[in-house]
Amino acid sequence: MRLAHAIRGDILFQFRHGFYYAYIFVTVIYILALLNLHGKARDIVTTVLLFTDTTMLGYFFIGSIVLLEKGQNILASLFVTPLRLYEYFIAKITSLTLIAILSSLIIVIVTHGITRELFIFLPGLVLISCFFTLFGFIFSAKAKNVNDYFARALGVGLFISLPIIGFLNLYHTPIFYIFPTHAALILIDILFKEYSSFDIIYAFICLTAWSGIAAYIAYKMFYKHVILTVGTGG
Repeated sequence: MRLAHAIRGDILFQFRHGFYYAYIFVTVIYILALLNLHGKARDIVTTVLLFTDTTMLGYFFIGSIVLLEKGQNILASLFVTPLRLYEYFIAKITSLTLIAILSSLIIVIVTHGITRELFIFLPGLVLISCFFTLFGFIFSAKAKNVNDYFARALGVGLFISLPIIGFLNLYHTPIFYIFPTHAALILIDILFKEYSSFDIIYAFICLTAWSGIAAYIAYKMFYKHVILTVGTGG
């Protein structure tokens, strides 16, 4: 019940601050752009758009959300309630993943139709969104404002996104298999290209492992730089 209330509160918070309205607009623009492309070009651009925007939504938005909550003193009151830190994380991940799923599904179905690969894409999308939101939590814990957040997060975000140059056939190296973003690209591109069972299993295992690492670091960072400054809990 406590977690359900937290998720509901996050969704309402995001509505009030225009997150859903922004993504309705973005989704429509993407659909109109993709409908003007054909064949393989549409497939490639769709994968890149879903990777760089929709699935990374949590990474871009979580910093703004946490900083808004800090500025409105929401965190100061939130963490002196029975709400646990892991429940706070789950609520944020769930609410942001919901936006990612709705936007991505609408884009894919309108521009490419319904295919059986959606049954692999959807759990992959959830896992990708979880990772990127947790990744954003790491940098939002110490950030003082939005510029500070992006100054901390942008460089690392660009670095871990290097596998996209392999996806675009600009440069290939086995090192990319270490990156969570390589796994993410496979689970998005599965909609348009046939991958082996090994690639699919690897992608899920890789993202699950990286999500666990990100969750551990984010929890430690948030506890140290947020929880201990506003009260007890966690």
